[in-house]
Amino acid sequence: MYKSFSNLISIVLTCLSVSPLFVTEASPERGTNAMDLPQLERASRLVKEAITLDDNQPEKAIALLKQALQIYSQVNKSVDEFVLEELGGLYLQIGQYQRAIDAYEKIVNLSRQNKYRFLEQKALNELGYAYMLSDNCLKAIEIYQQALAIDNPELSPIENNFKSLSDIGTCYEHLGQYQKALEFHQQALAIAKINNGSNNGSINESINGNLDIKNSLIGMAEAYTGLGEYPKAKEFFNLALASKDRFTDGNDRAKIGLGNVYKKLGKVESAIDLYQQAFDIARQNNIKEGEINALNLLGKTYLELGQYQKAVESFLKTVEIVKRTHHYRGFLTALNGLGKAYEKLGQYNLSRAYFQASLAFKMQSSDRD
Repeated sequence: MYKSFSNLISIVLTCLSVSPLFVTEASPERGTNAMDLPQLERASRLVKEAITLDDNQPEKAIALLKQALQIYSQVNKSVDEFVLEELGGLYLQIGQYQRAIDAYEKIVNLSRQNKYRFLEQKALNELGYAYMLSDNCLKAIEIYQQALAIDNPELSPIENNFKSLSDIGTCYEHLGQYQKALEFHQQALAIAKINNGSNNGSINESINGNLDIKNSLIGMAEAYTGLGEYPKAKEFFNLALASKDRFTDGNDRAKIGLGNVYKKLGKVESAIDLYQQAFDIARQNNIKEGEINALNLLGKTYLELGQYQKAVESFLKTVEIVKRTHHYRGFLTALNGLGKAYEKLGQYNLSRAYFQASLAFKMQSSDRD
């Protein structure tokens, strides 16, 4: 808990503070003379420094990459696809989805101009993911379908199609079209099993060490949850969790999904226990998105139970993670949750402050786009 109202609000304002990277990117001057080798070496050093920075310094990494892009543009009259890809990933991390979309669209256009089919397909999948995170799932599906349509001789059809099919399934989940979601996750699972050389083996035999298979099982379980087929959902979540102890990737997501099933079945205490397990797994494996998802679900559940102080504690932990790591996904949920919880506790000044912070963050995110 924070010791004072002013300290708490200062933390929120720190999270909301505008940094130089949110300023519109400067266009390089096209009339400048070509730079020499030392300038290109400087750009290379900037890129290396950016990619070796700690994950908790995305703004600094973005600033360095933008400097490198400007140098490459002035020297070569072109941009570097690798730098754009790194920028796109960083923009996704801090919630600047439109900037990520812009970066990936540039890569798609460049790859089409140069007929780099492998790069085009990879960029389309990244572009689709950015649209999905920005809640434009219909556009994401359209982009993924473009990726599926590419006949890429550099990759097998299996490698070509898995990510596109899996993410289309996730998009249909977000759209509430759970039967379609299930069908795409089933297609992704079939491809993952072939790719793993385990097409004729059992799921239990093939899952160990294969994250694609595990994620497909989780996606199917989430679709079954949406369809109200809870026994089937539990079966597939438990299959995903049945992999060897050392293979824990995805376990936080599976625990959250299983918790959602128990919550829908009215077993709220079991759901809370599973959300807590998911948080612990994510924290042990440094999966910030998993930590935030679990904490926000705990906060929402405590709100529904009328345990408002516990809700506050969960949402404040999310705010702390955002402050420390700059992973902004889930931040808006936490701010709104804090506003509701403090309102129920009769602490109206705090409630108003968090609702205002939520609105400011939403508007700032829109301005960044």
